[in-house]
Amino acid sequence: MSSAADPPCVRPAPAEPEAEVELWWGGYSGWTMVPDFAVCAFLTAVMISVAWYMYSEEGVNGDRARYSVYGLAAAIWFMQLYRWARRLATLNYRLTTRRVYHCRGLGVDRVLAFPLEEVVHVKVEQTHLQRHLGVGLVRVRTNAAAMELTGVREPHRIAALIDRQVKRACGV
Repeated sequence: MSSAADPPCVRPAPAEPEAEVELWWGGYSGWTMVPDFAVCAFLTAVMISVAWYMYSEEGVNGDRARYSVYGLAAAIWFMQLYRWARRLATLNYRLTTRRVYHCRGLGVDRVLAFPLEEVVHVKVEQTHLQRHLGVGLVRVRTNAAAMELTGVREPHRIAALIDRQVKRACGV
């Protein structure tokens, strides 16, 4: 991986343009949200415990507490499942022989693409739990901008692949 001070490589124009070949395609890994699902499960358990306690108390309407818990739990889980499905469906990443892409949206509304010759730094960031889950964040930086590939499965392998392709594109 190159340092932040290194300028982008200067590559002479090839005699005939080479085809852009896809080397890797990936997306957001659902494993990234395991901690969020654990929080939802904990909140649901706490709410059920409170409702059970209220139901066992004399003079308290247990049905109201029970149905309130059902409604709150359903809302929490609906939002969590919505976030999970949206990320799985809308975050896609690609590496070709010429560029690294970050595509966002169902119809690929926003595409951020960096030519490999301009990439100066590739870095992986993971929490302890993400390391155990095999997911992480891959940061790709040029002198002008940065791209974050979040929720990448096997992030060290993908960062090494990007770095190797950057070196190949630069002729190093």
